[in-house]
Amino acid sequence: MTRDRPSDEREVLTVAYFFPPLGGVSVPRMTAFVRHLPESGWRPTVIAPRGAAYTLQDPAGVASLPPDLEVIRALSPEPHAIRRGVEPLLRPLANARVRLMPKGALEASEDQASSVVSGSYGGRLSRLRRRIFFPDDQIGWVPFASAAGIAHARRRRPDVIYSTAFPISGHLVAGAIHRATGIPWVAEFRDPWVDNPIAPPLRGTQRTLQRRIERGIVNRAARTVLVTPGLAAMFAARYPGHADRMRIIMNGYDPTELGSVRPDVAQSDDFIRLVYTGTLDRPREAAAFLGGIERFAAGRPEVHARLRVELIGQRSPEFESVARPFSAKDRLGEVLSFTDFMPRSEALSQVAGATAALVMMGAGPGMGLFVSGKLFDYIGLDRPVFAMVPPGDVRSVLEGLDWGIIADPEPASVANGFERLWSGTYRRGRADPDGRFDRRNLTRDLAAVLDEAADAE
Repeated sequence: MTRDRPSDEREVLTVAYFFPPLGGVSVPRMTAFVRHLPESGWRPTVIAPRGAAYTLQDPAGVASLPPDLEVIRALSPEPHAIRRGVEPLLRPLANARVRLMPKGALEASEDQASSVVSGSYGGRLSRLRRRIFFPDDQIGWVPFASAAGIAHARRRRPDVIYSTAFPISGHLVAGAIHRATGIPWVAEFRDPWVDNPIAPPLRGTQRTLQRRIERGIVNRAARTVLVTPGLAAMFAARYPGHADRMRIIMNGYDPTELGSVRPDVAQSDDFIRLVYTGTLDRPREAAAFLGGIERFAAGRPEVHARLRVELIGQRSPEFESVARPFSAKDRLGEVLSFTDFMPRSEALSQVAGATAALVMMGAGPGMGLFVSGKLFDYIGLDRPVFAMVPPGDVRSVLEGLDWGIIADPEPASVANGFERLWSGTYRRGRADPDGRFDRRNLTRDLAAVLDEAADAE
């Protein structure tokens, strides 16, 4: 049965695990899309989790959703609920191992720092969890979300199914609805899955299944959306027969949301305040970035008095084991501060009141593929960006806008970047005057892809 609706309006059934009240950097993309798609003639309905155990929660995000948006909440049984209870018990074991490591080892390499946890019971439990819950922790959501989506699709007959990953389980849900109904499907990858350089590698049967699942998604989807040029190039090389069905829709900022953000404190000439918001989980980045600050501040008491670096977000034990020693009084104690995860509205206020905002990405194969969504929040707030990143898509974005300070992920380059920040030799004003990363414009691009998929079938 088809729902009564205007003749010029189409409906998209969207499968999105990361959706309010969940928090984190993946959520704003989808909330902006569902706000703005009706402007392009598409009415979204969203399948999201119920009872998700994901750590970051931001209930205030629900208030940002359109009041007439239909959200179908499907049960999502996950191992995170157990993990939340176990991890506080394991953290002291990891910290004890940190204290036993040789002096200087924490700053030497990511491999040494990562061994703090990978060899612990937490690491063993994590490896066991990955074997059981494949392709990801949200696999328990698949049967419930699939059943709800199939029932909705048969009742309302949407024009297109649109799913976004991570988690890959979202694509399994959309694929099940597509197979049951024949409705065309648009599949979006926000990050690489096969050969993801920051994910634990899979082996044996799981790696074979991983490749087979990804190939099946690309084969069945009417269109595949990638969020960076680098990721699009990777997929086009891997699946050349489907390259003509791939589209790039980058992350962006939403002026509707950012226009109401007010700084937490007024900017002051007395301090240079650098703010980071987001997950902190890669120790090599901590060693390179904080080592660069220490090099820049060495022998300069005025830096210790006037520079403030605030790292806001959830921190992994590996990151913390490397970063915490830098906060000693005889190192960066006056400069460096850590704050736990805070709701998005509060985090944006912190950024709006900063002299500059920080993006950190370490070196290594494939790291240039990643472009964090928070980069675009910084751009949308017109905050200068200090980017410690390898060559890749983040640099391309900033260089294309002639915006920000770029440093290589190693201490000497970071120290040179702080010289520019300290002296104020960087562009100010409007970061994106042409609105190329305005999510209203990007949503129109998504609507065009949905049109292509609907009309191609």
